[in-house]
Amino acid sequence: CFDAAGAAHKIIVLALDGVQASAAPIGSRAADPLLGLVEVQAAASLRLPDRVGRWRGGRLALILPGIGKTAAFAVAEKLRALVAGTSFRLDASGYREDVRVTLSAGVVSAAGGRGPDDLMSAAGAALDAAVSQGGDRVHLASG
Repeated sequence: CFDAAGAAHKIIVLALDGVQASAAPIGSRAADPLLGLVEVQAAASLRLPDRVGRWRGGRLALILPGIGKTAAFAVAEKLRALVAGTSFRLDASGYREDVRVTLSAGVVSAAGGRGPDDLMSAAGAALDAAVSQGGDRVHLASG
């Protein structure tokens, strides 16, 4: 979880808040396409070396090499604000609706020699903390 120069990567794990309620007229099957739209939007706003992909439980994981914690937090906050300000078009089974969602995110640094599983767990815990505080926020993992 370090780049060639030895700098620690930052990891952001994010999830959509209340997506089931937002997509209630269509149902839970709308959650996956909606997360896909957010994934595309996230990828378009990242730097070339950054990576975004699906992670367990309907979450996205972003890997940000070569930036500090403050910058990683700013990236997560930028994505949070971008998603909150976007109307997403859902189209399923002949039903169309524009929906707005928010997201919560957890940010962690690879510093300290932790392995990938520990880092993802810490990022997931930070995400859970953001959700438990009401969602639509970014939480920075301690350490």
